[in-house]
Amino acid sequence: MTLSPAFLAPAFLNVETSLTGRRWVGPDVGQDRLAEGMAQTTRLPLPLCRILANRGVPPDAAKAYLAPYLRDLLPDPMVLRETADFVLRPRLLAVPGVSQVIPLGGLVREYRVTPSPARMRQLGVTLDDIETA
Repeated sequence: MTLSPAFLAPAFLNVETSLTGRRWVGPDVGQDRLAEGMAQTTRLPLPLCRILANRGVPPDAAKAYLAPYLRDLLPDPMVLRETADFVLRPRLLAVPGVSQVIPLGGLVREYRVTPSPARMRQLGVTLDDIETA
């Protein structure tokens, strides 16, 4: 019979089992070293660094993870505009009595077209045709 690594590890804080009978083991040695290194480089408290290390946050991203900027939490303005144009506007226009919905603000997607003069001549297309398309 082979024992699992959890049973080979020493008990955590000299407590062998919990009230439910589960064996208590301490933190992983690799995670503990990572947390200690994070605490030294970031000057954050060690218990907090242990939590961050367990969540997979690298040391160089710890402070940004703890204090995100407001713009990082807000949705992308392009996504908001597209939601207004392609989701909200059609739904509002479907309501009886609503005759017009004009989304204002936000970013509008732009498309850059670079026409090929040789291909345009071949197809018999003018710049005016492309602009109105």
